[in-house]
Amino acid sequence: MKNQEKFHLLHSLKREVYYTYIRIIRLFSYLFNKNNEYQFLFILSPPYAGSTMLNQIISSSDNVSCNNNLGT
Repeated sequence: MKNQEKFHLLHSLKREVYYTYIRIIRLFSYLFNKNNEYQFLFILSPPYAGSTMLNQIISSSDNVSCNNNLGT
């Protein structure tokens, strides 16, 4: 193996270990610190940029309350 390939494999292994560690930490923090408060998301889009379609997609969910149901 070339030196550059060894470095790449080591780099990808370190990255995989790091992201696996982060996933495990986030999983445990989610399980033990559940937050039941509401979260608000405001989406602003200019006219003629798909705002009506975006509004229809978002309002099709049962967990979402749409403020402007006409999409205008």
